[in-house]
Amino acid sequence: MVFDAKFNKIIIDDNNANVRLAISRWLEDDLKYLASSIDTEFAFYLKEYEKREYRGVTYFVIPHQEILIPKQKATTVDVEITENLPYPINGHKHPDGVTSFSSVDLEYITNNALISLLITRTGVVEASIRIIQRLELLGDTMILLRTKDIVRVLDEPKEFDLDAKVKEIKEKLEVPKPTVQYSYP
Repeated sequence: MVFDAKFNKIIIDDNNANVRLAISRWLEDDLKYLASSIDTEFAFYLKEYEKREYRGVTYFVIPHQEILIPKQKATTVDVEITENLPYPINGHKHPDGVTSFSSVDLEYITNNALISLLITRTGVVEASIRIIQRLELLGDTMILLRTKDIVRVLDEPKEFDLDAKVKEIKEKLEVPKPTVQYSYP
């Protein structure tokens, strides 16, 4: 789904205590492995999440599951998905040390998923949850909740061949070749 510009947009940073994101530790370990194995940025999708209420807090819980890889073009600082998949969760890798969604991410990536994850080699470093609400003064409004306060949960681990997933990323990842050659004296 592509974000419809007719919505107003409100971004709420770190941390709405009434809405939280929880992710499987096993899934995060898999994402760390992939992030450590690929030098460029890359994007991924996830199919499953569960919405749970507990003590007045709504949790969006992402269980351990297969990581789905779309066709994409990437560099060390940029990724463009060329094959959109119809799943509610997207994510992408940033270089180490870049632990926040960029302005480009907020404009084009987080708008297009219910949940968006940002990963580095250290794991999930930021997440967003998109909520569409009709507000009296603003009309239809997209509220984007951003957080770095992510709950890690243990669930039932599943077996996935992560080396095959690294190979799949490399096969679906188009990395442009440098077009300029430099001559050094």
